[in-house]
Amino acid sequence: QGFVRKHRLFEQNLTSCQLSAKQLAEGDLFCPTGRGPIRAPHNMTTTMWFPGCTSTYLIEEMAAYNSGHEWELVTFPSRQGDANQETAQLDAWWLPAEDTEAPRIVIVHGNNKNFNDWTVQLSAYMLRSMGFAVLVPNLRNHGSSGSEGDGSKVTWGWSYHLDVLGSWDYAVNDPHGKLGGTMHSWKVGLQGYGMGGFAAMVASGLEPNIPGVFLDSPIFDPKDLLLFSLRRILGPLAPAFVDIAWLLANKLAGADLGHYTMASAVDLRSPVPDPPLRKTRDGYDCKAGYFNWKKGWSRSKKEACCKALGVACPRCRVAIVADLSDVGVPAPQADKLLENLRSKSAEESYEVAFRFEADARCGAEDHLALAAWTADIYRQRLCEFWVATFDLSVEVCGISELPHFATDVGATKGWTDKP
Repeated sequence: QGFVRKHRLFEQNLTSCQLSAKQLAEGDLFCPTGRGPIRAPHNMTTTMWFPGCTSTYLIEEMAAYNSGHEWELVTFPSRQGDANQETAQLDAWWLPAEDTEAPRIVIVHGNNKNFNDWTVQLSAYMLRSMGFAVLVPNLRNHGSSGSEGDGSKVTWGWSYHLDVLGSWDYAVNDPHGKLGGTMHSWKVGLQGYGMGGFAAMVASGLEPNIPGVFLDSPIFDPKDLLLFSLRRILGPLAPAFVDIAWLLANKLAGADLGHYTMASAVDLRSPVPDPPLRKTRDGYDCKAGYFNWKKGWSRSKKEACCKALGVACPRCRVAIVADLSDVGVPAPQADKLLENLRSKSAEESYEVAFRFEADARCGAEDHLALAAWTADIYRQRLCEFWVATFDLSVEVCGISELPHFATDVGATKGWTDKP
């Protein structure tokens, strides 16, 4: 039941509310919208929970940057599903760059977290300081976004990818005119954490125009994660019970948790070997010159034919980050994804940029800790991946002009590395 149960225990508060004695007694420490002053990007950093190894200098710089830069709360729908999934209204923080033509990156939070969580907000700060614009949505049943069903279940491969695709659509099309105009689809990427990485990778298989996905501690298959949890209870007997536990989890959730997995979505992005004789709405003939599309076609023709027929699509670049000490998502999940992406069926649709792994030492935090523990290295990896994905020069990140943060090897809470 815990595998599919949605709870607020680890979600960052959305407001600064006054908790009642009853809430405190019941362990309900979550402050939703409408219960007090909103915690928004300009003021949330000072009240945000960070892992024990996070530099106080990093937190100070992040707070100063966020308080001096623009933000807006935006709302939009998820993309329509293919199996009658509910459409959800999603809330997101729009965190613009100074340059309205800057590439846009959608950052997706993990399970039982929201868009105020340190994992996504720290990365958003790093990316914005390097000149990228960021959209940080709440997935359905999380934060202030709309619910699916009664909002009490985690539905894994059933619908979260639709929220990611809706967020990507919004970042590309700017339907409400709040982002500075439409953006070329190949300049809008995805970045996901834990379950958010799972949803982002599934989305990349369903939308061939997504140019890149940066994944931190991605879940390759939720059923594997269930087995991992069962091993803690049943030890070597766990494999014998995982199938029945999976069936029970699907029944409790009231949804097909494996409707899409990373493996099934990756297969969907496979290129069309020979396009039909058909023109796009823009008048492009997607059959003419297809033998030399990589060098002979313009970018606009590639995009039009990719969107209309699934041909001439760019390979999606993928970066994989794995913490060898992560107990929430075991590192072998990243190994399985890497093996899948290097298979013959995926190699024409995906390109593995790198796999970065380290053994984080971050106090009591044992999940998604690398960005806090090795902030400078993590930021450098973000820069290298996204500039290559968007065909930019690494100099655009301006890292030499940004604050630098050392690594707290001992993970002593409250330390400072201010020069």
